[in-house]
Amino acid sequence: MEHEFLYKSVIKAMGKGEGGMAMGSSRLFLLFYLVLPFLATLTLTADQYFQDRCISAAGNYTTNSTYQANLNNLFFQLTSLTEFNYGFYNLSAGEYTTKVNAIALCRGDINQADCNGCLNDTISELRQRCPFYKEVVGWSEFCMLRYAN
Repeated sequence: MEHEFLYKSVIKAMGKGEGGMAMGSSRLFLLFYLVLPFLATLTLTADQYFQDRCISAAGNYTTNSTYQANLNNLFFQLTSLTEFNYGFYNLSAGEYTTKVNAIALCRGDINQADCNGCLNDTISELRQRCPFYKEVVGWSEFCMLRYAN
């Protein structure tokens, strides 16, 4: 109701023929009024419970390395899972020094689609927060992922 009243007030002020600057500022106010809630919604959709640990002791990998290819393969495997397996996964890709091991766990009361979505979000967050780390742990309200060499 408050939004509707404000919107009608702005439209009414614009319709009174207030000239140039006032009309422009009213339109600008209307634009901010319509866009701001949308931006606030985008900000609030981030998982407030997400935590991560980027562990430097294991070292880093380089762009386009075999380790990165194995890690990407592992991420693809994780987000393509079709068997729920009680929400626990233990995967690996590669061999020897470029081998990547991962464990993932989803909360027991979520379904496969939500588990995959959570793991996908976790992978995206970890790629941004811990780029090039060989050992990383990330967890949120619904899932946990750890990978290491």
